[in-house]
Amino acid sequence: MAIAERYGLSQDDTERIRLFHQDQPVDIGWIVALASTLEPGKPLKLSMDIGATDGFHDAIGDDLFHAAIEDEEAEPPAYHFHVGHNPSVEDEDNLLKTDHGEKEGMDHGEKEGMDPRLLRAMAEHAKVKAQATKQEAKKLACCAKEEAKAAKHALMAAKKAEKAAAKAELVAKKQAVKAQALAKKQAKQQAKKEAKAAKEAEKPMVEVTPGKLVNWFTKDSPATTGELIVLPCGRLCFHADSHPGNLRVSETLDIQKNGGRGPWAQFEAVPDKEKPSVFRLLSHQHRDSECYLGVDQVDDWAGDSDASLWTFGGMPYEFVLVPPDSQAGLWSFYPEGHHTPIEIAPPTPLPEARDVYNAIQEYICMLAESTKIPISMGDAPDNEAHLAEMLNSLHEELPHGLKRIAMKKLGLRQFEVPLDDPESPEWSEDWDLIVQDLHDMGFESKEQNVKAVASAGGDLKQAVKMLRMQEKAKPAHLATPYYE
Repeated sequence: MAIAERYGLSQDDTERIRLFHQDQPVDIGWIVALASTLEPGKPLKLSMDIGATDGFHDAIGDDLFHAAIEDEEAEPPAYHFHVGHNPSVEDEDNLLKTDHGEKEGMDHGEKEGMDPRLLRAMAEHAKVKAQATKQEAKKLACCAKEEAKAAKHALMAAKKAEKAAAKAELVAKKQAVKAQALAKKQAKQQAKKEAKAAKEAEKPMVEVTPGKLVNWFTKDSPATTGELIVLPCGRLCFHADSHPGNLRVSETLDIQKNGGRGPWAQFEAVPDKEKPSVFRLLSHQHRDSECYLGVDQVDDWAGDSDASLWTFGGMPYEFVLVPPDSQAGLWSFYPEGHHTPIEIAPPTPLPEARDVYNAIQEYICMLAESTKIPISMGDAPDNEAHLAEMLNSLHEELPHGLKRIAMKKLGLRQFEVPLDDPESPEWSEDWDLIVQDLHDMGFESKEQNVKAVASAGGDLKQAVKMLRMQEKAKPAHLATPYYE
């Protein structure tokens, strides 16, 4: 319709209009598709053919019509049009534009004698070039598709790498925390080992000396070989080679041969006044009963006795308990390889309560100077009972580890609280009322109340404090005669 209107044709003539592109018939839809493949600004050239009729002759005029039929070899009239890039259906009126200049050039070229075969060759070349352009476009589209696919794979790979990196970072953090916990645990174990080693280093060593224990009961001198064990406290244990354990004195005063190093197997060396190398062995657990280790001859000896001691003449003897003045209780110990006996000093007496308090006070002062911690400890009270009760309370309150250190280094222990006589001149009659007040407060023991009032000098508050300290410091198994 646009072409018919452009050239003044009737509506019936539009059916005879045929369009060609490179000698190939095309329609309007094909033109739109073909134009979309061209580069921007490049025109699409078409040819138009209309059958020669009278109506057509009237429409195009005498000159064009006669020029078309003069040559017998001339083809039907052809008209060339230029189509812009990417046309739309709405612009169909402007879709086809007549290229009069080209037409005139063609007419002029024909007039100049241009070979029609050359024109066909040029048309074929244009057709091949158009096909090549189309193939190139397909190739570019395929490359673009492959690049898009590769980009998609690259994006997926990047996401996977990012996810793997995050997972690796999380695993590394967990491993770092685990390694830190393990290192902390190992450091703690090492610190415990070092502390234990330091504690063992500070611990006094037990001296074990092999040799011969000789008794001076007779001129034949009964003796036995074994080990003399000196404990850190200065007390002794003895293990005869023929016995399974150390000598011990049982609760029923029987001599046993399978003891360890406890109180029942410990002896205190009491040096003889005349000979330093001669001593008596006092049973530590029975020191109040003055039980000393001695010897006695075996009466029913038949040659196969398992006696503990033997004389030079082969007479058997056994260990027994003897009184303090018995000649059978004198001993000497000769270390292995020595011909002179050792001299054993008596055990160091335990410090008194005031000495222990002063030692604690000095230790606190030294600790304050070395650590710069503002701590101090006042002087000991004059009252001995009050002082003993304070130390007993400290002994109960300290943790087990500190208690053992204080016992070894400072001599802290449970002290017997001395009794004061309420009938003495220091007792005041007014204190009887205070004793009664203490009973009303719930302190039922009159003896304890009297003792507390006397120790506090009649001060009710101080007496109450002392009674409370006594309840903490004296468990039932450590009760003194006063509490009984």
